[in-house]
Amino acid sequence: MDPLTEGEFVDARSFGFECVRKNPNKRQRYDVGTKSTILNILTNFFDKRSEDAFIYICLNTDGFARNRRIIFGRWFNELKSEYERHQSHIDYAEQGWYSALLIRKDNPSKQRYIDAFHYTQKRMLEDIENEEDD
Repeated sequence: MDPLTEGEFVDARSFGFECVRKNPNKRQRYDVGTKSTILNILTNFFDKRSEDAFIYICLNTDGFARNRRIIFGRWFNELKSEYERHQSHIDYAEQGWYSALLIRKDNPSKQRYIDAFHYTQKRMLEDIENEEDD
C-alpha cells in the first residue's frame, strides 16, 4: 500500500463516554459494569465492522487519564488475541493525553490505519508546539 500523503483521510470510528456521579463528593468506586459495557461495545463493533479501526482517547480533565489508559489496557488484554492496540501519549500543559487505535490483526488496511493514527498524533503535537511558540 502507498504511504499516506499530505491531506489524505483515513476513516476511523470513535466513541465517548463520561462518568457522571450522583454525588461528586463521594469517592469514586470501580464499577465492573463499565468494563463489560466497554468490551461489549468493542466486540460488537468489530463483529459488524471487521475492516474498520477504533480510536479511544482518555480525556484528562480530572487528572486520571493515565489511570484510564492502564485500566483500558487490562481490559484490552482480556479481548481475543485477534486485535492489536497502538498507543499514543502526548504531554501538554503538564498533563498527559492518552489515546489508542484498536484494530483487527487481519485487517487488510491495518498499516494504513496505523500510519494515519501516528501521523495524526504527530501533526497534533506539532500544532500544539506551534501554538506555544506564538
